[in-house]
Amino acid sequence: MQDHNAAMLASSGALVERSVAKASPNYNNGSWDLVDAAKDKDFKLDALKETDLPAAIQALPPAERKDFIEKKSQERAGLQAKINQLNAEREKFVAAQMKSAATTNTLDSVVITTVREQARRGRSRLSEGCSAGEMGKVTLGL
Repeated sequence: MQDHNAAMLASSGALVERSVAKASPNYNNGSWDLVDAAKDKDFKLDALKETDLPAAIQALPPAERKDFIEKKSQERAGLQAKINQLNAEREKFVAAQMKSAATTNTLDSVVITTVREQARRGRSRLSEGCSAGEMGKVTLGL
């Protein structure tokens, strides 16, 4: 259900954030996920009822089941590493885009540019190092 909700909010980045959360070492669903449960030191595969196992594992001879779960655990670890790598690349990209956007056409940069242009045309002066929070430091040369 949570994955579905995140998919509905895909444009907001919720799906990415959910995937990253699931790829973190803190995400563990041992209560219903066999791969996660098998990581617990007290886990005993033999203690599970045959009918509680997924069909793919039920079809295996009991001697091969532990190896199958371990293989799935390794596959998951590989996918989690890839998700984390892609997320790091995504974060760098977003940071670069935010940095470049901060120097162009943001409200405060447009307001500062407009005030400076108007100050040059008139008899007022605005210091070059003026930031959006310092807009009150305009001196009128009347």
